[in-house]
Amino acid sequence: MLKITKKYQKSKIVIGVSTGIDSMVLLNLLIDHSIIVAHINHNRRNESYQEQNYLKDFCLSRKIPFETITLNFTDEELKNNFQNLARVKRYQFFFEIIDKYQADYLALAHHGDDLIETVLMNISRGSSLKGYGAFLPESTLNKYKIIRPLIYYNKENILEYANSHKIIYFDDCSNNQDLYTRNRYRKNIIPFLKKENKNIHLKYLQYSKTIFDAYEIIEEKSNQLIDYNVLEITKQKKIIQYDILSKLLKDFPIELSTNMLDNIIDVLKSPHPNLKLNLSKNFFLVKEYDTFKVVDSSELTNDDYEIVADSFGIYYLPDDSKIIISENIPNNNYSNFKLCYNEKVFPIIIRNRKSGDKIKLTKGTKKVKDLLIDLKITITKRNTLPLIFHNDILVWIPTIRQAYQLKTNNCIYLTYEESQNEK
Repeated sequence: MLKITKKYQKSKIVIGVSTGIDSMVLLNLLIDHSIIVAHINHNRRNESYQEQNYLKDFCLSRKIPFETITLNFTDEELKNNFQNLARVKRYQFFFEIIDKYQADYLALAHHGDDLIETVLMNISRGSSLKGYGAFLPESTLNKYKIIRPLIYYNKENILEYANSHKIIYFDDCSNNQDLYTRNRYRKNIIPFLKKENKNIHLKYLQYSKTIFDAYEIIEEKSNQLIDYNVLEITKQKKIIQYDILSKLLKDFPIELSTNMLDNIIDVLKSPHPNLKLNLSKNFFLVKEYDTFKVVDSSELTNDDYEIVADSFGIYYLPDDSKIIISENIPNNNYSNFKLCYNEKVFPIIIRNRKSGDKIKLTKGTKKVKDLLIDLKITITKRNTLPLIFHNDILVWIPTIRQAYQLKTNNCIYLTYEESQNEK
């Protein structure tokens, strides 16, 4: 028979309740505790509001605090991994309710069969070591403590309890559709495993605990190396590389499969100093010499620009940095340049780098591309750095190099202020 440990008797607990059989059984088991019911309406089925209203009335009649939220998704979000996005929004809501009521735990209705499904799914698609363990009876996400009291029981135990206690619950018909991977495991794999061992979920729980014990050893090492340093990461054993990368990228909406992690490691190990890797529709990993970062794809767009400066003043660049042209000697800590001229100083051209650009140095000329590579300027900075031209001659690359020029008595002054985002 199902039972809850006395450990949580004096705790305040937020319960995630969907009105499905698992969460309604969990609610029944915790009904005598100090609880808050948190319900999420995914707004995907016609029955959603009927279920929400039932649960609301159930809680009101028993003076149980009830909190709910209705999720709305765009068509684009529904096409791009709805399940993962819904999970993120669920936890955001649960954590808000925990904070509101100063609760001790979040109780979720994951049971033994759910554990088996999650382990097998993660093995099939590839995951980190922690991912292979799925979840534990107790865990912490961010600062929040999560408990799963039903993890010691399988679906048959829950059905038996629901029937014997005449618990009212609602079936979600989408759980019977083969559209979702989890449902296919539930229908086709789990029954076979249970024929071999009716308590197979307990074997998977032991497996999960063993994985997490091993992970603690790995994590102790990886926590000392959480940095976007290419050399530090690439000299570690792969299992530690996986954990470091998983931690660094956990806040980005990226599917971190084993294949993706291997691709990232290949990029970091590559002898090429500047590379980029597509992580998802909206994000790229950019390697720049001994470091790397994750950037929004919009940051990689390299639209050409050309600004004609025909008078003194401030000229803003596409990245929000600016060039200031003045008659006065600048008194600042920015990158400054003294431009000498003979008769006519304007116009001055400000543009980004183009193929074939050259700069005149004290000893000959050099391609701008080669100069920037020699100075180990990152590829993203190379593509956004402004170049300053006078009389069709490149005279200054701000923060990098001034061209050789003849001195005259006619001079003006240019200042380059980088955008705050670049600093």
